[in-house]
This record gives sequence, C-alpha cells and structure tokens, in this order.
Amino acid sequence: MMQIYYLWPGSAVPTPTTARTVSVINVGLNPTNSADNSQIITHCFGLTTQQISQGWPHIYFDFRDSLGPASLWYVQSVNPNYIVVGRGATTAGVDTTNNQQVIVGIDRIWSGSK
Repeated sequence: MMQIYYLWPGSAVPTPTTARTVSVINVGLNPTNSADNSQIITHCFGLTTQQISQGWPHIYFDFRDSLGPASLWYVQSVNPNYIVVGRGATTAGVDTTNNQQVIVGIDRIWSGSK
C-alpha cells in the first residue's frame, strides 16, 4: 500500500478552509510494493475549469532518495480539488524502508486574498 504523508500545511488532508489560506500543498509518497502505481492527492483548492486549462495547479516532484527518479513519477490527471500521480516503473522504485521517496508539491494561483 502506498504510504502518503501530508506535510504542509498540516499532517492531514487540507480542508477547503485551510486550502484557501495557502498557495502550496506538499505531500510525501512512499510506494511499498510494485502494485503501488498511482495515488490520489487531495488539495481542496477548488480550481476552476479555466484555471486547469491554463496549466494550474503547478505540480512538481522532489525526489528524496535514489529510488525516486527510477520510479518515473508523472501526473495522470487534474481535478478542481485533487490530482492523481502515477509511477511509470513499478518495480524499480519500491522502498520498503518507510522513507518518503518523493515529495509532490502542488502550487496554485495565489491572489493574496483569504
């Protein structure tokens, strides 16, 4: 089972109220077996269709160990309140040591208003 760690702005899935006050969500992922090939990550940003078509949210991968790049992480889909990320190599990047293999950052348009 994929281990998922919400790192910012807290240690749990952000509520819409919390998501309105931040511009980034950081989530650590650790695939523990070769069947862990995708993960839904909730951000609760409430993005519009127009914002999604303009390329938001901005999603990036920060590899935490040598297995991260070998897993070939990519974005599968984007939704107003969540994203789905996947792994292209399901055996090269299995981490059984309970370490975060990758941190997924999700940025949104920030208007400065809360």
